[in-house]
Amino acid sequence: MFKFGVDGLTGPTATMSDRDVSAYCRVFLSTVGHTGALLLSYDTKGASEHVARVFAGAAQQMGVHPIWCGRIPAPALAFAAARRRTPAVLISTRGLSRSQLALRFFTPSGEISRYDESRMSASFRTTRKMSVDPAGLGDADSQPLTEYIIRHTVFQSGWPLKGWRIGIIRNGSTAEQALTKSLMLLGAHVTVDVELDPIILVNTRTPDDVTLARLRKWRSDERLDAIAGTNASGEHPIVMDDVGHLVAGDVMAPVCAAELGARRVIAAATASGLAEAMAPFERVDRVDPNHKGILEAVQKANQRGGQSVVGYDTRGGVILGFDSLHGKQPLTRVLCRDGVLPIVTFLARAARTNMRPSDYLASLNVPHRMSRRIPDLPWPVSARLLRSILENPPDLSDGPTGPVTRMRTVAGLRLEFASGGVLHFELCAATPELLIHAEAGTAAEARNLVEIGHSRTVRGQSTKDRTA
Repeated sequence: MFKFGVDGLTGPTATMSDRDVSAYCRVFLSTVGHTGALLLSYDTKGASEHVARVFAGAAQQMGVHPIWCGRIPAPALAFAAARRRTPAVLISTRGLSRSQLALRFFTPSGEISRYDESRMSASFRTTRKMSVDPAGLGDADSQPLTEYIIRHTVFQSGWPLKGWRIGIIRNGSTAEQALTKSLMLLGAHVTVDVELDPIILVNTRTPDDVTLARLRKWRSDERLDAIAGTNASGEHPIVMDDVGHLVAGDVMAPVCAAELGARRVIAAATASGLAEAMAPFERVDRVDPNHKGILEAVQKANQRGGQSVVGYDTRGGVILGFDSLHGKQPLTRVLCRDGVLPIVTFLARAARTNMRPSDYLASLNVPHRMSRRIPDLPWPVSARLLRSILENPPDLSDGPTGPVTRMRTVAGLRLEFASGGVLHFELCAATPELLIHAEAGTAAEARNLVEIGHSRTVRGQSTKDRTA
């Protein structure tokens, strides 16, 4: 069964019929409107290509001209939709067996909202399912990808990466070409190791040990200054620095926001606390880690007259909510997560400060992070534990962390301390567990906070058992 979620409209590939695809095309165009054209892109051949052809046929039945944009990343398609004032659809298949299909819908204002999704779902249930002949896609329009590459380079001055050797991860990402050309236009010597099999990055935030070992060996053998890549859709960055350490996406994102002149940041609740420590930001809001929630928070800030707003999630996908004038040329807003933008700005910033990525990362004084998982805690039990902690927060006034200065009930419970330390209890709706995250100036303080959080949950469970 297909339903809307964090990755758009998703479900098993085998259950999406041509009639359903045709109906969703008609519902989408009727819901958001159009000016006679529809942009289309897909990530892999096979099911994605067939669905794109069905979309093209359904659009033609409505008198709408489908424009095939080739294999381009999601933010490039969103940027093209904004520039051309045209709706767009990205079709992707996911999983090692390509058994999952995902449809992403964009308007000229960005990715559709949850309100639009609910309207589409209601209309789909009452829409008559009609057969449609798949249409040919013709030659790809290369302009959207070219514009996306230019977007990441024209606001930079000169060739900040001149003399740098940067490796590009071969993992089938739709952003591989855009990232490669963007870095080359900024002066870098870019290399792609054809001897390495394509690396599958299931998680850009914490890749598996085998993948890390392969990347570190490649970096060492080739004496690379950095290795860069994105996830499959080009929305999340991954960077390995010159000594083989991963640069967290939610560290690159606030650096990117500062470089673009953002004054307000809307970050996922569990993202790095670096943004709070950076001087350029007048306000840092923490919201639910769901990227749709971050996107809508950025949109709402714009509607209320908020200026210079940037949002990002825990993996560093940057949503630029304003037109930045801080570069050589303006950088227009795109309300879709972008994984190339934080890579380009982070590396260029390090180069302009005459530092290698590892030295620049050390200069940021990124808080140390620790996490711990408490298994076998159903959501209702976790919620009761967090309510008890909210009513009686830990008293650490005499320790290095200092007293609790702020509590936020977002994605669980977030406690902020006078020292700048953070203790976050994250509720997991999908699995029966509680995650404890801590940030502090030193690894020892972060470890201590995690232990304090763990002891409070254990004590809370014991109290519940005694009163049962």
